[in-house]
Amino acid sequence: VLAAADELPLPVTVDHTMTLKARAYKNGLPPSAVVSAVYAIGQGTSIADIKGMADNTLVTTGELVVTGWFGNTFYVEQADRASGIRVDMAGNTVAVGRTVRVFGAVTTDPTNGERFIQANMVSDIGPGTVAPVAMNNKAIGGGPDGLQQGIAGASGRNNIGLLVVAYGAVSSPGGANDFYLDDGSGVSLHVLLPTGKDVPGPGVYVTLTGVVSCEKVGENLSRVIRAVNGVHV
Repeated sequence: VLAAADELPLPVTVDHTMTLKARAYKNGLPPSAVVSAVYAIGQGTSIADIKGMADNTLVTTGELVVTGWFGNTFYVEQADRASGIRVDMAGNTVAVGRTVRVFGAVTTDPTNGERFIQANMVSDIGPGTVAPVAMNNKAIGGGPDGLQQGIAGASGRNNIGLLVVAYGAVSSPGGANDFYLDDGSGVSLHVLLPTGKDVPGPGVYVTLTGVVSCEKVGENLSRVIRAVNGVHV
């Protein structure tokens, strides 16, 4: 029921949140207690803000572009290329080059220290694209950002989750789908290739496009790039 205009307190304030309440019912049993949660809505939350939120905080992002897809994991980035973040959602049907809005809980991957959104829902908005940023190995990763731990010994703006172009010579193969890249900056970059892509031999000069990730070495984080395709020799 809507109140008459003269009964509404003015001004009306919109805080971009909503509260959902639920109660469970089952035949022969009394109803459960009411469970409620507050969700962010409206204009959405920036990736920088999300990375500063505590684990299990519920968020709704603004409109973000999908830059990399790896099955149950994909990456999204702001159109201004200011920041990107990983999203996990089993059975998702998103595609690179689409603009989406993500709803879920932000958390931290204990296996590699990467902050990500565990999505409950992804809304497809339409087409979208962002160009990758060219970086040398030393710039990849960057320092801390909110609760996102930075790369050990690195400084500068954190770019974990961002789409980048990397280049250099293969210093050593890592396994069936990975290798290490040396661009002369004094920093080695671990490159993860999609399944089925060939690993170039040692000394081969390559360029590649991928999203910045990380891995744990003890309690520290090290640079990783997840190539969105193969490499260009």
